[in-house]
Amino acid sequence: MFTRIDRGRVPAQKLNEFVSFMRDEVVPELREVPGYLSTSVEIDRSGVVSVSTGWDTFENRERCDEVLAVVLRNASRLELVPIQIDLYELVFVDS
Repeated sequence: MFTRIDRGRVPAQKLNEFVSFMRDEVVPELREVPGYLSTSVEIDRSGVVSVSTGWDTFENRERCDEVLAVVLRNASRLELVPIQIDLYELVFVDS
């Protein structure tokens, strides 16, 4: 699996709205992108957010850039401040 992890910050009082935004608006869009596997959203109640998406191939992960760029524009109402994007290949999971 190929992952993309987007980190950012939103005001602490908007965290629940951010989670709803991801669940209700972003994930449905991501599901339409070929190769989409999963999304996880992690938050720190101080306002730090992390969104990890999983993709079946490197190429399909690259395709999500367009969708996630729209997400960032739409997330401006939540005062989202992007911090960092990391790209990885997942090579081991213990669950």
